[in-house]
Amino acid sequence: MSVYLDYNATTPLDERVLSAMLPYLSARYGNASSRHEQGRVARRAVELAREQVAAAAGAHPTEVVFTSGGSEANNLFLQGAAAALGRSGMVAFSAIEHPCVLNAARQLTRRGWRLAELPVDAEGRVTLAGVEAVLSAAEKPELWSLMLANTSYFAFAGIEGDTLLARLDRAGFAVASGSACSSANPDPSHVLLAMGVPPTLARGALRVSLGAQTTTTEIDDFLGALKTALSELQKLTALQS
Repeated sequence: MSVYLDYNATTPLDERVLSAMLPYLSARYGNASSRHEQGRVARRAVELAREQVAAAAGAHPTEVVFTSGGSEANNLFLQGAAAALGRSGMVAFSAIEHPCVLNAARQLTRRGWRLAELPVDAEGRVTLAGVEAVLSAAEKPELWSLMLANTSYFAFAGIEGDTLLARLDRAGFAVASGSACSSANPDPSHVLLAMGVPPTLARGALRVSLGAQTTTTEIDDFLGALKTALSELQKLTALQS
């Protein structure tokens, strides 16, 4: 049995979502921007979805904008909010934000915006001193962006992350290394570096993210498998040294 613990990257589709989408992935396909019958059917489905999201969020349908994913949504918010203000100012963001937030914020400097990066402590929490320093500035921030933390990210001295990942995978547990959008990037996580984790340790970190389908039993089993894998790898490391 395989236990999936990489929900930050991809989440299993909810059965209710699958049921609602299936007609439009088969017989009711159509370009929602076209005026033919199939296009009008698809457009009605999009607008119904927009109304449902608006009702759930307590918003008006015209305030709901669909994007292709989180990165596009973050860019849209920062760039759109900055444009809506009609003037430049300061944007404050935490040092552990996702790259799509960091890069979008930095792009605002081309439009005259100033940036304030808020430091975090060893637990990944924005420090009070950092917030007070920004608030005491002559011009208060117009935009704030404060981060996930909602993920377990860990490393063990002397244990290579990829080796531990492979061991866990063989034991039936799917975890990840790196950030959800750049698992193939060998560079250490900027989040861990901002938390003061040494680069050599951060480079071998593994990421565990849970989802709605994760059970307590699966977590207990994972911790047992992690303990076993660490014990085996530490013995091998001791023999090699």
